[in-house]
Amino acid sequence: MASQNSDILLSIAIPTKNRQPYLINLVDELLRSDRRDFEIILQDNSDDDQLAAYVAELNDTRVHYAYTNGWISVVDNCDAAVRACSGDYVCMLGDDDGIMLDEALDEMAAAKREGADAVMGAVLLYTWPDITHRSISGLGGKLYRRRILTGRGRADILADARRVVARSGALGLEGLPCVYQGFVSRAVLAAVENRTGSYFPGASPDMANAIGIAAFVKRCRHVERPLIIAGHSRSSGAGRGTMREHRGSIAEQKHLPADTAQTWYSQIPFFWSGPTIYAQSLRSAINRTGATALGVPGDACLYSACFIFERSYAKDIRDAMRHTHERPVTLVPQMIYYALVITAKRAVQFRNNLLVRFFPESAAIEAASIADAIGAVRARLN
Repeated sequence: MASQNSDILLSIAIPTKNRQPYLINLVDELLRSDRRDFEIILQDNSDDDQLAAYVAELNDTRVHYAYTNGWISVVDNCDAAVRACSGDYVCMLGDDDGIMLDEALDEMAAAKREGADAVMGAVLLYTWPDITHRSISGLGGKLYRRRILTGRGRADILADARRVVARSGALGLEGLPCVYQGFVSRAVLAAVENRTGSYFPGASPDMANAIGIAAFVKRCRHVERPLIIAGHSRSSGAGRGTMREHRGSIAEQKHLPADTAQTWYSQIPFFWSGPTIYAQSLRSAINRTGATALGVPGDACLYSACFIFERSYAKDIRDAMRHTHERPVTLVPQMIYYALVITAKRAVQFRNNLLVRFFPESAAIEAASIADAIGAVRARLN
């Protein structure tokens, strides 16, 4: 990791690949701030280095750019971005995400005074104009009023992590501290990297980091005001999920680490989807950090999620179930329970989608870009 710069409170790490328009919109917006206690780290693995000319024209010492030619995995790109950071706290963003910069810097100052290892704020959702949905028209180009993460949380990080582990991450991070769309101290990140050789000890950076840092985060500052805007664009993983395209064979996912297929755990269905890559990354992070205190990953929630969302892979799911260590007498009732939980969550999402479709003005704000979304949030806060 870069040597610490006591003048830098927050490093914003942005690994990017072939999504220049989104990135430029975000960086231009961030540089409107007069503050000098933050830095932007751009780690570029695009097919060309055209961003270099953009950064040179900016001529702003708050922006640091590095270009890596040739194939590297998404984990390698993220590692390189975080490794270049020098601030007290690090926030990693996707190139289509947004951050409420001045508000975040104020919260980092408070966290530093408190000695907090991490900060998690409320997260809002923004869909770029290129996002479409098969059953909802006009989904793109909107900042949604409903928070996808509230910012509220409990003091017991280990208990929260154990709950995520018990579900194999099939329901997501569930508010765990994470450097992706969150804020983590450089000291905690360094501890994970020293133990595992990576800040992201698994194939999916967000889940791998959340589980990787769980044993090291002793105090997390929870903030209810929005600090992050999660951007969904056509070419991002989140955007593909929105468009129901987040699935496929492991071999076809060129962004994954090269050894993903070889190190795949046999009890996880062997295909790429949100629940399966989270389950794989969670197990990898536990094994590489040696964090046995987080418990043993459960399989029931994973299998239920796969059957509900990925029924076309039923054979792969059944094949994986043959390798579970859980007994059918306990596994099946748990699968039924989690199927009900997931169905209830889908019902809530369906209701929210109906609100977007029939009451768009009450559910969302029109925004042509992430910069516009940031401006809309700031107008609401003020």
